[in-house]
Parts: sequence; structure tokens; C-alpha cells
Amino acid sequence: VWDSYVHDGNGVGIGGTSAATIVGNVVANMAGATSDCIQFTATANGPVPILNNTAYNCGRHGIAITTTVTTLPHVIGNVLANNAGYGISFPAARAASPYYDGNAFYNNALGIVPNALDSEKYPPAEDNVITDNDIFWNNFNFHQGKPPFAVRAEGTAALAPVGTGVLLLGGRGNRIENNRIYGNFMTGVAAVEGILLAKNPDARALANNVVQN
Repeated sequence: VWDSYVHDGNGVGIGGTSAATIVGNVVANMAGATSDCIQFTATANGPVPILNNTAYNCGRHGIAITTTVTTLPHVIGNVLANNAGYGISFPAARAASPYYDGNAFYNNALGIVPNALDSEKYPPAEDNVITDNDIFWNNFNFHQGKPPFAVRAEGTAALAPVGTGVLLLGGRGNRIENNRIYGNFMTGVAAVEGILLAKNPDARALANNVVQN
């Protein structure tokens, strides 16, 4: 998927059925309250570059990555997400080792959130490497005023803690290092138990995560 623009719709939904999938130069603006601006679902194991994309004014996620497979070795680079509930969220996958490098997440309610839901096959989120990103000014309180999209009253986007740069919701072996994190009014980096996991309580714990700059 390359060189695409979507405005005022339901966002872009992409299914990666091949290890040769590339998602690049996609611009998505003003997705609806229940939509992600860019949603990529990995349905085949293999590296998937997600590069040079822009998402803004998004009712739920700027960029959401989900998976139906065990491995998720993605490279996320030069992505810009702003004015969303979550800048980017990515899923639980085993032996993942995805890299998130050289991106900008700003003016969202929450910048980056590796997390797992009960709907996913392989909780928790693990082995994500988040490095050399600009994560700043994520203080967009879409619960007040007139945001540029319809606001959800329920679901995970409604729970986004406004003013957070990076939030680990459970997870194992994640590395957050050498990023530029500033201006997030609540906290730059936070880590809490995976409270969204009711059916998989063993996957709630935080273990072997590294946070350093």
C-alpha cells in the first residue's frame, strides 16, 4: 500500500497476507469515532516495513497494528501521528522484536501504548524496541471542547490517560531507550499491570522491561 490519502472516512484498513507487504506514504485524516486512521493487521509471518506514514485527527488510534500470527518483526519508521486518542498501539505477539525508530508522536492523548487485549491470541506485548523517537506534548484532551472527530464514550480510546508519553500495559522484555520524551503533562513513561486482560490474568504482569535514555 503506497502513496494513498484518505480524508473524513473510516480510515485505512490493511491486511498483510504476505511477508513482502509494505505500508508507506499513507496519509489519513479525520477517521470516525470508532475508527483508526491507519490499521494494519498482520496475517502472515515476516518483516513488514511501515514507513513514512501520517495520521491525524483520529477518533481512536492514529496507527493501530494487530496480528493473527505468532511473530511480528515489523519496522516502524518516520511515522507521524497527532490529534488522536492513542498515537500508536501495537499488539501482543511471540518472538516479535519489532522496531519503532525515528517516529514522532505528539499532541495525542497518549503517545505510544504497547498493550494486549483479550481478543488477541498471544498476550502480553513483548520484545518491542522503541528507540530514537520524538514523543512530546501528548496532552490532547479530546473529552473537552470540540475535537475534530466524534468522541467515543466507551472502549479503550476513552480510557487513554491524557498527558502520557509512553504507557506499558503489562508486557515482557520491552526496551524503551534513547528517545526524546518531553512536555507530557502527566508522565513521560508509565508502566502498569495489564488491566485490560480479564481472560488471561497470567499475562498482566510486567517483567524484564528496560526504560532508559
